[in-house]
Order: sequence, then C-alpha cells, then structure tokens
Amino acid sequence: MIQFQVRYLGLLENVRVRRAGFAYRITYERFLQRYKMLANETWPNPSKGSSRDNTNILLEKFNLHKDCVNGKTKLFIRNPRTVFKLEELRQQKIPEIVLILQKYWRGTLGRSRFKQIKQEKNLHLFFSDVEKRRDLGKNVEWPIAPSGFENFDKKLRKMHAIWRANKIIDRMPVVLKKSLAEKVAAFRAIGNKRLEWGYLRSWKGDYLNMVN
Repeated sequence: MIQFQVRYLGLLENVRVRRAGFAYRITYERFLQRYKMLANETWPNPSKGSSRDNTNILLEKFNLHKDCVNGKTKLFIRNPRTVFKLEELRQQKIPEIVLILQKYWRGTLGRSRFKQIKQEKNLHLFFSDVEKRRDLGKNVEWPIAPSGFENFDKKLRKMHAIWRANKIIDRMPVVLKKSLAEKVAAFRAIGNKRLEWGYLRSWKGDYLNMVN
C-alpha cells in the first residue's frame, strides 16, 4: 500500500529530481498554458512550433533559459527563484489581459446591440401600418433575421401572433365573444375531425343542460 502511494504521488521522481539539482519540473504543455500570456509570439496561441519550442521562446525572452534544462517531455528548473520570477511576471500581466478581454467583450456586446437595433428598425418598417390592414399583418413577409438573432426572431413572431389574435377578438361582436371559450374548446376537441361543427353560428350555451 505504501509503495503504491509513493509511486502514485511521484515521490521517487521528486527525490531523483532534487538529487539532480532541480527544484521544479513541469510538462511543456502545462508550462505553455500557464505562461503563454507573457509573449506576443505565444499569445493567445502559438502560431508555429512545438510546445517545447515555444517554452524556450518564453524562457529566452526573460533570460531564464540558463537555469533550465530541456527533458524529453518536461522542463526542469534548478532555482526556485526562476519559478517565482515567472509567477511575478504572470501576475503583472493578468490585469492587462483582463482589460483586453473586457474591451473585446464590450465590443461584442456593442455589435450585438447594434444588430438588434437595426433589426428593430427593419421590423418597424415592415409592420408600421399592420394595424390598419384587414389581415393585421398575417401575410407580411418577415425580414431575414441576422445571424445570432434566430431566437429573438421567433419571440417577435410569437408576440405578433398573440397581438393579432387579441385584435381579432376585440373586433368580434359581443354576442360572438360570449361563446368564444366554448368554441375554442370545441375546436380543440373536434375541429380537425369535422368540416362543419357550427363555429360560424351563434351558440346559446350549454345545450345538454338546456335539454334537461
């Protein structure tokens, strides 16, 4: 059990690394992922070369390569101060990266908002007089929604359908409105099964109770 834990934790490898005079070891992939922000050649992603090549670019940029040795898959660092120096450089760079990301995000939001305003103006042009039309805009051809606004377009279509339905109900005579709920229920039950089920007639009420 103890031997398994020693192998699992890499304690023997740590001892061998320490005896060889190194304070720290890390794979090139992990090193690059953590410190690539420190150089234009490696940020946001290296344009060429292997992880090992780009790791060496970072080390040479800050004159830290003399304290490091390249292994097959890992970088070995002799002095802990080299690690501390890398971490210090990283902490200094983070606020700059945050500002860049914030600027990018604000730009993305601004472009998204501009597209939304443009879409709203287009819809206003298409639907400016629909309330005066007999079909209340049923046959108006909707403009094509810009990329990324498909869900917004669906919501607007649904809103228009609800608005149009309410307008149609408002135009109905009072006598027809009284039986509207019953006719809707009847349509859901038999509307697709019978061509004529009396929806054009004026309903008097609950016919079963009237018979009784």
